[in-house]
Amino acid sequence: MKKRLTWFVLLSSMCLSSYGQYEKFDLSKFYLPDLERRTLETDFDFSGSNYSHNYESLNLYDDENQGSDFNGNLNLNYYVYKNTRQYQRNNRFHFSLQSGFNKNEQNENYSEQTRFEPQLSWRRTNRKYFKPTTFFEVNQKVQLQSRFYKLDANDGNMSYDDSDYKYYTFVGQLPLKFGKGRIEPVQDVRHAIYLLDELAKINRLRKAQSDEEIMALGQFIAKIKNNRFFDSRIKRMAEIEAVDSFLTANDYTQDKDARFYTTLGDYWDYGAGPTRRAGQRISFVVQPGYYLYGYNGDNWYLGNGKINFTAFTVDAGIEFAYEKPINLYWQNSINAYVTGGYVLGKKDNQNDDTENEVTIPNLHAGVEQRVGYYPNTRTFAYLGVGAEHIRMDVDIEDVEDSSGKRASTNIMGNLGVEYYFSPRFRLSARANFMYYVQDASDLNQFQFGEGVGTTSYLESLTNQFFYALSDDYKYNRFNTSFSVKLLYKIF
Repeated sequence: MKKRLTWFVLLSSMCLSSYGQYEKFDLSKFYLPDLERRTLETDFDFSGSNYSHNYESLNLYDDENQGSDFNGNLNLNYYVYKNTRQYQRNNRFHFSLQSGFNKNEQNENYSEQTRFEPQLSWRRTNRKYFKPTTFFEVNQKVQLQSRFYKLDANDGNMSYDDSDYKYYTFVGQLPLKFGKGRIEPVQDVRHAIYLLDELAKINRLRKAQSDEEIMALGQFIAKIKNNRFFDSRIKRMAEIEAVDSFLTANDYTQDKDARFYTTLGDYWDYGAGPTRRAGQRISFVVQPGYYLYGYNGDNWYLGNGKINFTAFTVDAGIEFAYEKPINLYWQNSINAYVTGGYVLGKKDNQNDDTENEVTIPNLHAGVEQRVGYYPNTRTFAYLGVGAEHIRMDVDIEDVEDSSGKRASTNIMGNLGVEYYFSPRFRLSARANFMYYVQDASDLNQFQFGEGVGTTSYLESLTNQFFYALSDDYKYNRFNTSFSVKLLYKIF
């Protein structure tokens, strides 16, 4: 009896010791091997609604309103990622197609609008390291978007039959960056720890692995995930066979049986997890660019004709990114930037045959922090908060009521939870809030992923040309939203 108790205590201490060692592993020590990874992602959605209501006002009037709304969206993303000690390169090719139909009838009035919005973009990051953490970047951003609308409407006084109009935008930017620091994806070594930890719990490891052995398995996992297969089943079998061979060749395992392989297969499928990163990077940025906006058509508000805006832009500033895996379960992410810019352009309104020079000095500053929680292979959650400010001094030649200062301050927060029923089927719940103060219409914000000189503020500039600057656009607003989705990944 005493011998059995002694063996039980010894075995338990070994398992707890190995488990504790994995708990303390520092994910930020990991770095990817030399690799090139290609990924194709697609998603589409369709939504619709119908509504109808009657409103009766005592002895005044009756109001009947009914309508329908349908929307469809398609997104296609192709990524090429290359990582070596000297280079970090990331190419993203994006195509999206948004379409919709809206119909509304209210008493004697009606409207029908059809929209069609294709977009194509390419973004390339090319970061070269001259020293282990000192880099220089020459990047490219190109975006082309068109919006086509057809409107049939009658408001009782005027009729707008077959009113066709379209917008198009083109943005080309050349970000040049010099800085210090490096950020690496580390989810592959987290995957390795999941595998080792579970195999240790069922006593299928010979011993607790050292940090060097954990790193070696993480790098091996990163390499085999890079292999491409057309058939997902063959891909899974090849990957599990490769991991099994690695564990055997390096004398990690013992007692391979059904329990070993079911555990290995389960945590290979579920342990890949969401992307996690480690490191920090600060960049000094100079970004020249070119912007083109155009309107062409017959619209009841903008008139019949063409309006074009072309501009040369330059932005300069500082970006800072920080990614810290606090431990295996918690992640801290910070992004911040400060930038000043200048826009020199020309507005050409062919409706009244006028041309106006436009100058827009501007200033942006923003900071965002997000904390992520990864308790197990099926669940992760995050909480983010941020603030951003933008100022513009718009000067449109000979158009005083559209010239002047514009400013916007936004504070935002978001909370999200993801739960995986299976590797392909998951529940996604998100909540967002935003409080903003603006003295101009449609100053788009919160584009932390794009960095200095985002294209969103350029698109915002053109909105200002169609509104006179007045107190009517000064407002405070608080918005909240939430969504719950069931998502299934086909490919």
